[in-house]
Amino acid sequence: MEIERKRWIMPKEAAEYLSVYVKTIYRMIYIQNLPAVRIKRAGWGIDRKKLNDTLEREMEENERRWKKIHNWR
Repeated sequence: MEIERKRWIMPKEAAEYLSVYVKTIYRMIYIQNLPAVRIKRAGWGIDRKKLNDTLEREMEENERRWKKIHNWR
């Protein structure tokens, strides 16, 4: 599967890409952590670039939190 070439991926592909359960992807969509669009008769479509951007933001936020905790000591 060449996810890197596709613009829109389905939740199952996103789960494989992130090595998580498909349920985790749906949870991320429903709590609006993951931008997705409803595609008629196909389910949810996830923009791969936005998925990567979301993950990058999450990682940066976690790093900031870790540094804040580490500096507190």
